[in-house]
Amino acid sequence: MRISNVVAVAGLLVSSACYTMTPVTIADLSAERTSRVWVTHANNSVVLVNDAKVFRGSLVGFVDGKYLELAPEDLQAMKVRKLSPGRTLGLVVAGGATAAAIAVMMSGSEDHFDECIGDDECEDGGM
Repeated sequence: MRISNVVAVAGLLVSSACYTMTPVTIADLSAERTSRVWVTHANNSVVLVNDAKVFRGSLVGFVDGKYLELAPEDLQAMKVRKLSPGRTLGLVVAGGATAAAIAVMMSGSEDHFDECIGDDECEDGGM
């Protein structure tokens, strides 16, 4: 796997690890500033509502580019993505521990390097 792919996957994992999906109610949405809400309908289908707002007791916003008004009785559940300080701290601690472990392993691995690098006498394979 190329290094760019590894960096992309690591970035994806890091960005998702700092957030959590939190259940909310219509009352919670009235008080919060959020632009996206994941809504589960009675048939268990899930849609993402963008630019979500509460208007006259209903959830309003855009689903697949179409403006919709969703009555609370039509919604089985709603979730928003929130920053999770606990997960972020865990990620930072795990990343630091991983970096420290790699540094310790690399510092004790000098005998694994080829001593002939840059030495003209070793070009024929001998030492």
